[in-house]
Amino acid sequence: MGGGKRGARHEAKPWVDVGLLYKCLEKHQKLLADMKAYEHVSSQAAPNAKALLDLKDLWAGLLELSPQGSIHSQPLRQALVSLLTTIPDLNSGKHSGAVWANLKIERLNCMLKHVRQLGRSTNALGPAACQLTRLGCQSLLEGLEKLQTAPGPNADPGDAEVVPENPGAEHVEQEEEEQRLEEACCISPACQQKAKRAHKQWSALEQADPSSPSHLVSHLEALEKAKDLGKSKAKPKAKASQRKDLEKSKAVGLDKPTAKPKVVVDWHQTLENSGRVSSEDLFALEQLLDKS
Repeated sequence: MGGGKRGARHEAKPWVDVGLLYKCLEKHQKLLADMKAYEHVSSQAAPNAKALLDLKDLWAGLLELSPQGSIHSQPLRQALVSLLTTIPDLNSGKHSGAVWANLKIERLNCMLKHVRQLGRSTNALGPAACQLTRLGCQSLLEGLEKLQTAPGPNADPGDAEVVPENPGAEHVEQEEEEQRLEEACCISPACQQKAKRAHKQWSALEQADPSSPSHLVSHLEALEKAKDLGKSKAKPKAKASQRKDLEKSKAVGLDKPTAKPKVVVDWHQTLENSGRVSSEDLFALEQLLDKS
């Protein structure tokens, strides 16, 4: 194939002798059979300092064979299969020997990746130190001394710590950006309009002589105009729909009466029939008089 583009990592991992790997894994077979928390920890997760401290003898022995902290999978698979032929009890699950070997390779690579992160990144050592005691932290650092701190030609680019050229420049830019955001948030539309009006008012009078009386008179006139304009804007205007309804009511003749209606009582007819006014009629007349 022609020379096409390849990824950031295109070199093979260090090749380690199968016999040396076999001896190392056989020496730490108990840790290999039960890798504690690293039986289920993801490689994308943060390093588990306590589990790495429990597995220190295993990964420290692998670092003696490969100081870069990575091993090619093919010799590692051969060593695991050879170890399984002599010690079948290592495969305590229901999987076949090949599946067990592949799973162990994945777990060992995850463990070694977290070891590289702790050894080459100072940011990862802080959470690890919080999880461990003084003696545990010292023991972990002693094991990490076997790791090659500077990434080699076969190292994973994600293991190296990125150090900024100017550490203080980032904080200065962040503070400037926060200040610009605060200034932008404080200037509301109302404040902008007020400043614009003030600027127009003073720009019209900036060429006048402040000591002359005409300057003061023109300034007072500008203030009076601004007050009158504000009052005219403050008056509520009737809506178009309300004005139309008022015009319709006037056209139909539904205006409110200007005078109160008069009540006419035929007293002659009332006295001619009975000669007297009943109490009920008197009460009704009193009510009518009160309303009128």
